[in-house]
Formats: sequence, C-alpha cells, structure tokens
Amino acid sequence: MYHCKRMKRIFQCLTGLLLTATGVQQARAGSILSRRDTSLKGHIFYMGVGITQACFDGRGMGMDSAFVTPLFQSDLDVINLSRMSRDQWNARPEHISALMNPVHNSQLLDSIQKLIRSMGNEDIFIFHYSGISVPVETDTNTHAEEIRFYLSMEPGQTSEYFTLSDLKLWLDLMPARRQLIFLDAGKTEHLKEEMIARLTENNFEKALAENRNRIFLSNMGYGMETRGQGGALTLSLASVATQLGRTDFWNYMFDEESQPNNLPFLLQQKLDSMAHGSLLNYIREKDIFEILQNYLKHNAGEKGEEMRGDPVPLIKPGGLMDGLQKPKKYALVVGMNDYQYTTDLNNPIADAEALGKVLTEKYGYEAKLLRNSTSAGFMQALLYFLDTVQYHEHDQFLLYVAGHGNYYPRMKTGVIQFTDAKPLAQNPEMIHYQSYVNLVNLLNNLPIKNVLVVLDVCFGGTISVGTEQEQDVNACGDPEKAELLKSILNGNGQKQAAAQLNCANRYYLTSGGKEYVPDGTPGAHSPFSAQLIQCLNINTDPVLEISEIVKQVRKGINDYNAKYQKNVPVPNSGKFGVNSTQTEYVLYR
Repeated sequence: MYHCKRMKRIFQCLTGLLLTATGVQQARAGSILSRRDTSLKGHIFYMGVGITQACFDGRGMGMDSAFVTPLFQSDLDVINLSRMSRDQWNARPEHISALMNPVHNSQLLDSIQKLIRSMGNEDIFIFHYSGISVPVETDTNTHAEEIRFYLSMEPGQTSEYFTLSDLKLWLDLMPARRQLIFLDAGKTEHLKEEMIARLTENNFEKALAENRNRIFLSNMGYGMETRGQGGALTLSLASVATQLGRTDFWNYMFDEESQPNNLPFLLQQKLDSMAHGSLLNYIREKDIFEILQNYLKHNAGEKGEEMRGDPVPLIKPGGLMDGLQKPKKYALVVGMNDYQYTTDLNNPIADAEALGKVLTEKYGYEAKLLRNSTSAGFMQALLYFLDTVQYHEHDQFLLYVAGHGNYYPRMKTGVIQFTDAKPLAQNPEMIHYQSYVNLVNLLNNLPIKNVLVVLDVCFGGTISVGTEQEQDVNACGDPEKAELLKSILNGNGQKQAAAQLNCANRYYLTSGGKEYVPDGTPGAHSPFSAQLIQCLNINTDPVLEISEIVKQVRKGINDYNAKYQKNVPVPNSGKFGVNSTQTEYVLYR
C-alpha cells in the first residue's frame, strides 16, 4: 500500500483550517438515527456503515499518488446509533445491520438483501454512512465530478467505494417508501446537482411512480468530529430528535403537513453550536422532482414544441372512490419481441394479444395492450393505473409481461428488460430495467385489494425475494359489505366471487423460478403462455381461482415435457403484500 506524505500534509492542513470549533478534532464523516414510534405505521430498519480509515487514489484531486486517511471515530457513531435504535426506538434486532469497516461492496449488498426480506412499503429505512467521501474528477475535459464513498482498507489495495448512483440503485430496491439517508462525510455540497443528474439519466416516470418519501442529510463541506463523542452532524441529529420527541421528529422528517421546514433550521442551529461554520445539506427528493418538472416545462416552452400529453404530474397517494359499485377489472398486458441491444424474441406479442383477448372477451377486463414497450412507455402506462384510474375497493388489477427477463448477481435481483435496455454488463445502473422486487412494491401502492402479477420472462421466480410479507387472516372487509356486494352483482359466478373480492388477495404467477424459460416455437406461443391461455379459454366454471389456474398450467407443462421430452421449467407462484388466509385471487364471469 502506498502512503502519500505530500497528500497527507495537504489534507492535515485543510482539516486544520476547517476545524475551528471548540472540541472539534478531525475532518471526518458520519452517521444517522433510527427509531420506531408506536404512533407511526411500519417498522424501523437501520443500516449503518462505519469506516475509520481508507486509502484512495489522489489523482482525481490533482495529486500524483494514493493517500491513506487519518483514523476517524466512525465506528463509534455506528455502535451508538445501533444501540439507540434497539434500546430506545424499539427496532427489532433482525432489522439492524451495523457494518464496521467493510472492505467490499458485496458486504453492503448482502446486508441490504437480508433487510429487504422482511421489509414492507409502510416501513422506514435509514441508511447511515459514517466514513470518508471525496469528490473526484471523472472527466478532465468537462471537469465532471462524482462523489465517492470509500470502504475500509484491504492490505496492499486501495479501498473500494460506492457512488451516489450505486446508492440510489440500492435504495430503489428497498420496499420501504420512507427513507432517511444520512451521510456524515465530506465534501458533499454538490449532492443535489449529482442527484438531479442521476434522475435525468434514469427513467423519470419510474421515479414518480415509486412515490418515495426520501430525505438526504449530509455536510456541505467536510464533516467534523467532536472529541471522544463522534460526528458533529450525528450528535446534532440525536440532540434535535431528543428535543422534538418521537412523534414530532418522525412527522417533521416525513410528513409534509407537519412543518417540515422547521427541521433543517433546528439541525443547522445545533450543528453550528457544535462545529461553528459547518453547513447542513438537507434535500427532499420530491423537491428535486419539482425542479425537474419546471425544467422540462421551461425547455418545452423555449423550443415551442407540441407535447403529446401534459407533463407528468407528481404522483399522489392512491385513494378509493366512496360508495359501493359493481367491481371493475383492469389489466395491463405487455409483450416485447424487438430489442435494440439484445436478441429478438418471436412470441411475446402474440402471447400478450391472445391473453388480452380472452381477458377482455370472456372475463370482462378493460385491458391496455403494450407492444415492444420501452421502459418509459411501461412506466407511463403503470402511472395511469397507479394515479389516474378511479378505483373502488373491490376492483381488480392484473399485470402480464412477456419478454426478456434477467438476473443481476451484483444486485441479487431479477429484472424485466425493456426494448431500450442495454445488456446488464454494460449497464450497471440497470437503466431501462425494472426489478421484480420493485415492481411488486409499486403494485402495493394500488388502493385495491385484489392484484395479480403474471410474468412470462426468464428468472421470473426471483420475484419472491422481498415479497414474504405477513399474511393476515383478518385482511377482509366487513362481511355485511360482501353481502351488499352480492346484491349488485349479476349471475351466480359474480355472486360467488363477492367474498373473495371483499378480501385482500395479492398473487404472482411466473413461468419459472431462478432460471431461463423458453420462447417456444416461432409463430406459436411460449409453453407457459400457451397453457395459461388454454386454461382461461376452456374454463366453464363461473369462478376460476388462481390455485386452480396454477394447478392446470403446471399439469399442462408436465404433460408437454413428457410428450416432447423437454425440460420446460415448472411455473412458480406465491403471494406478496398483505393477504387473507381464507381467500385467493379469482377470475369470474
């Protein structure tokens, strides 16, 4: 390992100029708070990463060699906040992940995956990085920079690091819509500009649809340490949280109706008392959405171009229409044959068209069909169902996707590949992909009780990761409402479905597990979709339960394998979100 004495002297000189407050010892980086409040929905999930020393390439900062940082007290931050999370804020031990001096990003990903498995939409996730961050010039011509958050040293090696793009990708995989990201590191004054760049490079519609309530806290300049206690920013946040009390602290943090503008003022005031001259970076991702929308509107006006549709509105939480009405059935059916950057397929569009036809003509769905969908096209369609459709609680929604799927080992997630997505090897940020875990989280935003996801894509069975939510025997409406529902439904089949429609039933059905699935003979259907379409077509029962569909499709696949000596994967199925233990998703006529 190389130790650059010149870089160290410069670094120490800079920190000496910055550390002017009494009791402040070194320039350093930080931490975060987490706690569970009984008045809030969901659980607290805390992940802390403490880095006490790192080695990085100084050439991006105009130096000529590697540099080993001084020792910091970042481990103390993570130890203390992990204990506070557990003892004072009632976070469950299995919901706390404290990583002391990890040397590989894979260690962070392993911890994230463990937390995802028991996390839901209503939970709060806190990501806390206490360590060393450096803005590095990535393009000498444009002087473009990225902030790098370094991990610990490994003998003989410079430290691994993650970027804001990596962090955003990890956060996007989290089911929890409320997220607090606390980066007690320096320098991060350009955090907002880099976040805007990341959002514009990715799918803006996707970010809107996810409806995140995400707060970023960091230092504008170098973070400071208070002798023997830890990071000044961490201590400031802890002090303000204690001052406000549990309910007010979390409401001020995430509830826009609870005077949120007071919180950054209180934090800055406390930070200034501990490290005079230090400035707080307090960023709400939703504020950035508004900046981006204003930018898009302004540019459209300058160019004088006609826009096909109004600018995408900020998504609002889904709601239900009042009153009891005859249930409606909605479907989004997607088939993708033609890809810009990978091998084309033969049958997905024909599969989607045939399924859409039977859903519409036999089962009464209002189906929207997408052929060769781009990522933006898919998200715009999904936004329509998430934010525009006026639902009643007994309505149903079905999503079917046929096309390329993949598995990304680096992120340990399965993904849908849209027609404009480059291969994952060239696309580490998964631009124009949709992770399966993220997809079910989006569909959990639907305010209705009955949702079915059908994926005829490779590795579709990995949708099960992160969907193991608690089943609830009481996830049904008032029994009297089911009886009232019967009175406005026509025919025996619809009346039989009333009890099922009155309960929460969220299911997925996929053409395989963690494996490739065949496209089928050109001009026909895939083996899975062929069996599914046939099952729906030949059905004569007024009510068809998802368990019966799974049974018939699996039997059809097994018969197909035996007849043609093939090895087509057996379909996979399961539940996501809150489900009743007494009922299941049904198709009825």
